[in-house]
Amino acid sequence: MQERHDRPADYAEVPLGPLLAQAADAIEEHVEDVAQLDIRRALTMRNHPGDNALTYLNGRLIAHCRTLAVGVQTIPERHRTVRGVRALETWTELAETGPKPGPLGTWSYAHHLAQTARDMLDEIRAHRAQQTAFVGRADLPPIAPATERTAR
Repeated sequence: MQERHDRPADYAEVPLGPLLAQAADAIEEHVEDVAQLDIRRALTMRNHPGDNALTYLNGRLIAHCRTLAVGVQTIPERHRTVRGVRALETWTELAETGPKPGPLGTWSYAHHLAQTARDMLDEIRAHRAQQTAFVGRADLPPIAPATERTAR
């Protein structure tokens, strides 16, 4: 490989690892926030938004479920709660069956997708909170809070 001599004298190489980690955290947070908005929108629907809007919402919820399922699957099985395990099972069923035929098929499908996405998002956030709370002690019991000693 030929060496490059066209770089300026003050050129410096910067390791991208920390920058990419920061960007990944920001992207992950944004994806979760967008998913949360769509989940809330689906769970609070009171009137039928129209077939096109409902189809669009279902597509977004399916995309969120796919993404969140990957997040739940990265949690070691021994650390998954019943909620997380059941959410993955429900997602698999919903992905295989799709919406039921009939006037309320896509409506109830959106509701089920939103509930499943909410459970997966809650599972991911709970696992993350547990991991950050016990840095360096992930497989050990939590440290007991310090007891206050009173001077006598």
